[in-house]
Amino acid sequence: MHVRDMVAATVVAEILGVLFACLLGLAVWLLLGEGWLRDLPWALSVVGAVGVAVEYDRKRPPRRLRGVLAGVAALGAVAVVVAAVADRVLPDAAGTGLIGAIALLLAVPVANGVLAAAAGRPAEG
Repeated sequence: MHVRDMVAATVVAEILGVLFACLLGLAVWLLLGEGWLRDLPWALSVVGAVGVAVEYDRKRPPRRLRGVLAGVAALGAVAVVVAAVADRVLPDAAGTGLIGAIALLLAVPVANGVLAAAAGRPAEG
């Protein structure tokens, strides 16, 4: 059950990160112009999702190293597969950063779920 909670918390953190980035992006756009906005929403959503993994790690799961290694491996594998599929489906988006953003937004919840499954349930208390 903790894997499902970890993935749900990651998705919520990503959504909140995108919403926060949109508000911040509006302010940046009004003050500094449009050139500063390219990767801001995707970066902030991933930062929020990584924060979920850090909070899980602070609870001291029993197999932390195995969880981190499995999560990073899953992140890389899923991001490459999603980027390849997105590149095939959206050929006009190449070079815009959209493909990488889609890959990260889909790969980070999977990676956090793999991290939670491989690391085990943290001890209560």
